[in-house]
Amino acid sequence: LPFAYLGLFLAEGGLPRLGIFIWVTVAMVAIRTAGMCLNRLIDQPIDEKNERTKERVSQIKLLTRPRLWLATASAISIFVFSAAKLNFICLALSPIPIAMVWIYPYLKRITWLSHFVLGTILGLAPYAGWLASEPRIGWAPFILAVAVASWVSGFDMFYALQDVEFDRREGLESFPARFGVERTILAVRFLHGFTIFV
Repeated sequence: LPFAYLGLFLAEGGLPRLGIFIWVTVAMVAIRTAGMCLNRLIDQPIDEKNERTKERVSQIKLLTRPRLWLATASAISIFVFSAAKLNFICLALSPIPIAMVWIYPYLKRITWLSHFVLGTILGLAPYAGWLASEPRIGWAPFILAVAVASWVSGFDMFYALQDVEFDRREGLESFPARFGVERTILAVRFLHGFTIFV
């Protein structure tokens, strides 16, 4: 949400119009809710085995999977509706983040590039905020998007260091599991340095 606000405030040249601000807020909260629900639902078999994430499974059981699926569908519907309230290009592009948050939880099973996909998902936020106000291509939101994607990708790789042994044991393709701790830290330094440079 803060990243979306960056793009929105940039496009508006200051405080945004109230209507756009409200619908951008609703859209970002909705897609984030959908993404979090999908992570919990799709990752449940993995989370059950990981000591660090076992508590999440009990939360899922408390909420029940059908309710989480209902919450996911509701959040996606609200996201699409919010995009439609903004402008046509936001509505037309809305399937892209929906597809990405749905695909992302599966990627750690097949590729170490999952961290960069997560970075890209959040990197879309400043551009989305920009398009909500200015439905046209611009360099400023693109630079913001690249910076956010780089920062989040590095952060997620660093976060994955907690599970490196678990990932290797379970055959999960995280960057640390594939390349080791030292190379991961080096890659994160590069990505975060690139973020500052951009």
